[in-house]
Amino acid sequence: MSTTVINVPSGTTTPGIIAVTPLTSILAGPAVLGGTTSLAFSPNPSGPTANFLPWSFGASANPQSFRPLTNGYIQVTAGGGQASNVVLADINNLTSDTLINSTVTLASASSTSEQVIGSFRMPPGFLQLNARLRICAQIAMVNNANAKTAQIRVNGLGGTLMFQSPALASNANYVLQCDIMLRGDGVSQISSGAGATGGWGLSTTAYPTFSTVNYQQNEIEYVVTVTKATAGDLMTLEGMTIELF
Repeated sequence: MSTTVINVPSGTTTPGIIAVTPLTSILAGPAVLGGTTSLAFSPNPSGPTANFLPWSFGASANPQSFRPLTNGYIQVTAGGGQASNVVLADINNLTSDTLINSTVTLASASSTSEQVIGSFRMPPGFLQLNARLRICAQIAMVNNANAKTAQIRVNGLGGTLMFQSPALASNANYVLQCDIMLRGDGVSQISSGAGATGGWGLSTTAYPTFSTVNYQQNEIEYVVTVTKATAGDLMTLEGMTIELF
């Protein structure tokens, strides 16, 4: 597997076109709070802008992920007066691997709603029975008394909560690690996230389980999210790795 990072300066579009395949998970978002990111895809490399169709998120103030269903090409535009970052994760085998290794900043928007700051899409037929995913993320935040939390969900932003941090108020950074085990039934996923303790060790919280989608036959999206009590507070994904065992 290889991870490619592209910086898109404010007010510009990636020069040329970027080739992607159904085994490419693309994470794109503003580098700084206040920016927006737009992504467009086309199966035709020679087509001008008219042939590139936008992703479903529009000009997104949050990082989002995209995975094409066919071979094709993308263009990414940075708006809102801020640069954007693009992380291309190329999945190339079914064995133990680092699926994504991102070391660029991806910022949350100004919102009190739970919002995505990191995302990864697994294509159908990739995850194997009895495998394990390890998600690690480093999150920087403004050090004040306002409430903040970090979460991991499976099946997108509206999906099952698999991990939640303790209260993050009055802290400047947070490092999380969560293992998600894929049961041998092809459906169940169980998290080792220790709930309110925010990491490894004892917890009074039962292991979260997701068991509504066949993970071998469907695309599965894993997201790292943040929730802020004060919309304008800074919460930024400084780095993220996802490993498959």
